[in-house]
Amino acid sequence: MEKLQKKSKLQPRRKNRILYLDILRVLSIIGVIAIHTVAGKAQDINVLGESGWWWANVVNSITRWAVPVFFMISGALILDSPHLDNIPHFIKSRFLKVGIPFLIWSIIYSLIMQIYILGNKIHFPEILGILFMNILLDKSYYHLWFVYDIFIIYLISPLLKKIVVHSTKKEFEYWLGLWFVSTILYTLIQSLVAFFGGPAYFYVHILNIPFAFGLSGYCILGYYLHHNDLSKKMRIIIYIGALISVLLTVFGTYFISISKNTLNEGLYSHFAVTTVTISIAIFIAAKNINWNGFLTESFQKLLGTLSNATYGIYLIHMVLIIDFSGRLTFLAEKSYAFYTIALIIISFTLSFVLVKLIQLIPRVGKHLI
Repeated sequence: MEKLQKKSKLQPRRKNRILYLDILRVLSIIGVIAIHTVAGKAQDINVLGESGWWWANVVNSITRWAVPVFFMISGALILDSPHLDNIPHFIKSRFLKVGIPFLIWSIIYSLIMQIYILGNKIHFPEILGILFMNILLDKSYYHLWFVYDIFIIYLISPLLKKIVVHSTKKEFEYWLGLWFVSTILYTLIQSLVAFFGGPAYFYVHILNIPFAFGLSGYCILGYYLHHNDLSKKMRIIIYIGALISVLLTVFGTYFISISKNTLNEGLYSHFAVTTVTISIAIFIAAKNINWNGFLTESFQKLLGTLSNATYGIYLIHMVLIIDFSGRLTFLAEKSYAFYTIALIIISFTLSFVLVKLIQLIPRVGKHLI
């Protein structure tokens, strides 16, 4: 029986980094920062169609692959981990590495929201209840939704590993086909019905396929693409599809938003056909480039260091965007594009510096970020 056991030459090992996954992780965190930087402008219906809005729309359209690729990287690495065989140890280690920093930064963002943004005064013990409910209901700050979902992926990863390890290649592709139907196709149908005046959500029973829905599909997709090489012809088709998808996202978002007089984010969705096509193209392009041919060893080490810091950067970067978006308004008045580029660079760089500084704190630094 043909098992999906063919290991890539880039098979993950604890001591040997996988260069293309490091590159993808660094590019993905930059993409996430870019999305958050232009979010306000893209949602401002009053400037829809103006140059600043077009810039925000283009940035959104070419970076929406970032979160799906994060999940694909997780699948490529975690589903190979021998630690998944010891579920209590795996969950404990994930909570220490991901959960504790998340709780700390959830509190920080809740306080920022209450004091800095809303201008509320802190009163005890009421603030304790607010903090608890914010963390429980994912209301600390909007970008933290990602951590909730990644921890859900951790919880089901031991089960997902059983699927990928014991499946033949055809069985693997069958599961991905079910995921595409229940998630990507379902999302497309919902969007089309809503566009033509139907309900924003409706239930299609036959497309409600258990255990083949949501972001877990990106994890299994990442594992599949990491361990299987696509033909050159197939890669070219995907690259062309990705280019078309970018154009569809840019112009489709504009025309749909104009017709509805509000920003329509359907083509920005993680489960849009356009997004999944672009995400696959980015992943396989990074995998098939011979990075060792032109990246020096020292630069590869830097990429590894940046890659290791991406979770901390994700947690911190919104603090810097909140702060510097006000400080750099003089740039926005001259050039919105230059303003966003400056904000992205500052947020990424300072977040990385802060991560490294926090990690230097004795005993507790590694638990803060």
